[in-house]
Amino acid sequence: MGIKVLFFDRTQLVRAGAFGLTVIVLLFLISGCNDGRFENVIPAGSPCPDDSLVIFKGKEYPTVQIGDQCWLAQNLDVGVMIDSTSQMQDNGILEKYCYRDDTTNCEIYGGLYQWDEIMQYCQNEGTRGICPEGWHIPINREIGNLLIYLNGSGIYLKKNDTLWEHNYPDDPENKSGFNGLPGGCFSNYSKAFIDLHQKATFWTSHSNSEDAATSFGILPWNFMPIRNVKKKYGYSVRCIKD
Repeated sequence: MGIKVLFFDRTQLVRAGAFGLTVIVLLFLISGCNDGRFENVIPAGSPCPDDSLVIFKGKEYPTVQIGDQCWLAQNLDVGVMIDSTSQMQDNGILEKYCYRDDTTNCEIYGGLYQWDEIMQYCQNEGTRGICPEGWHIPINREIGNLLIYLNGSGIYLKKNDTLWEHNYPDDPENKSGFNGLPGGCFSNYSKAFIDLHQKATFWTSHSNSEDAATSFGILPWNFMPIRNVKKKYGYSVRCIKD
């Protein structure tokens, strides 16, 4: 099932139905005027009060409080890198892809994972999966709430960094402190790594069908898409606190 999104002007609401989840988001297009009637003021991100730093499998992850949600402020990078010609298996070994099979890219952008691997072969929405204890793979409702809080704009999640192919220095980028970087993904369709420096894509824990799940992403402009994608794709992971 796809998403039906209706586009209005900057002062109107957009209703997006996403695989059984209906969220109301505010979509502020670059063009047009904004009289501020609906816009939420986004405060600068700060570390989560009770967990400013999480140490997991030998790596340190800063955290950020966005509204009433506590997120890791860095993509997860855990597991053993496997070659992109291989499929991840339920074999007791946590596996990851690194963009272009280069571990340096995992150090910068985090690992890329197939959906079943990040869920640890569990189908329950909101499961811990490969996240630290006390954290979980985000659910659709949490992404919907995040969108509402950010006025429907992914630009608040995008870190203003030269790693992005398209950067707009005057935009309020990364005001949330999410530190989104354009790590791209692994396309199981083309059997190739794509979109480095162009997009950031993340899994949710919501399964739409036997072979497809929900993802969300950050583009270099004022929009944050939610998509139905094949579970064999390799996407980034951000954990949210229980």
